[in-house]
Amino acid sequence: MPRRLQFEQDAYVAYCDADTEFVCGRLKRELQERRGVRLLIKDLPANAAATRFYQLPGDNVALKMLEHIDLCWKVILVLTPALTRDHMAGFMTRAVLGSITDRMPCRVLLLCVGVRHVPELTSVQALLETVPESQVVYLPHCGQRDPRLWDNMAQIILQ
Repeated sequence: MPRRLQFEQDAYVAYCDADTEFVCGRLKRELQERRGVRLLIKDLPANAAATRFYQLPGDNVALKMLEHIDLCWKVILVLTPALTRDHMAGFMTRAVLGSITDRMPCRVLLLCVGVRHVPELTSVQALLETVPESQVVYLPHCGQRDPRLWDNMAQIILQ
């Protein structure tokens, strides 16, 4: 049995609030709906009936983020210009970095959306030094269509 089946979801998506529309729309559509990747997205219900939620108003955001990472096989960190302005950016990137272990060295996928250069955060630089280059994906423009990019991301997550 593949180890990823031991996890509730295939990937936790770590993102800042400003990127909610992209994550809940395009990312979910491309990876979950079209490619069958089970995603944990904090702003969406945990089940189809919308009777269970991953995160509720008033929850401790940092604690929930750590719990969500533990529920998933991989972590997708969405890097955008907005991330550098988010109050949780430092904690988020450090939590993602901390999820990489000797037993799971390829756990993180960095998705750089609409950026030519990775945001100037110390923890992001540490991630770039740790995450294999093959797991750093650049999506140059939100409107650009390239199914191979999404196929590659799904393959990285599901392997």
